[in-house]
Amino acid sequence: DLWGVPEWVAYEVKKLQVKIEPYNRPTWMTDDALKANKKAPNDDTYAVKGTKELKEVSGDYRYVRGHMCPKDVADRISMEAGYNTHTILNAVPQLQWQNNGIWKKLEGQVTDWADKYERVWVICGPIYFDKTPAVWLGQDDEVKAAVADAFYKIIIRENTTETGIESLTFVIPNIIPKGKKEFYEYLTSMDRVEQLTGLTF
Repeated sequence: DLWGVPEWVAYEVKKLQVKIEPYNRPTWMTDDALKANKKAPNDDTYAVKGTKELKEVSGDYRYVRGHMCPKDVADRISMEAGYNTHTILNAVPQLQWQNNGIWKKLEGQVTDWADKYERVWVICGPIYFDKTPAVWLGQDDEVKAAVADAFYKIIIRENTTETGIESLTFVIPNIIPKGKKEFYEYLTSMDRVEQLTGLTF
């Protein structure tokens, strides 16, 4: 609770029924009580001073607020649900090119599976080497946010097997190795995520 990020986020993705018309994204929100107790960052943590002036560094290599539950998924419930994904409690620092590249592709695949199978469930969150953050975002007296070394995403769907479910699990690094840009290259097991996070699914 002192790392400024969610340990896990879980949500259901239903088949698309009604498409929400595009709307302006809100300003990122935080929980004021948690912020006052130095347990939740706000948007200032992600707005690192001086980054806009340093034009020699590509914007793709800046940390952004990586949605754990995507806005597009929540929009399938309502515009209000989509609006409320813009909370720091649903965000982890993520490199822009990872967030807008391989992670976004996997999010799109998840919605395709939901459209095909009526519904799927997702559990996702950050992973840290040796379960300890090495890099932090935030300056001065801001509440810090721990930068993840990788992210996990577990996708579950119901079926008629003995267990009643089947799942796919991915671990995707924040910094993608050269030549490995497709999400299916990071397919792993739920046991592996439990080992890396200390969580039990």
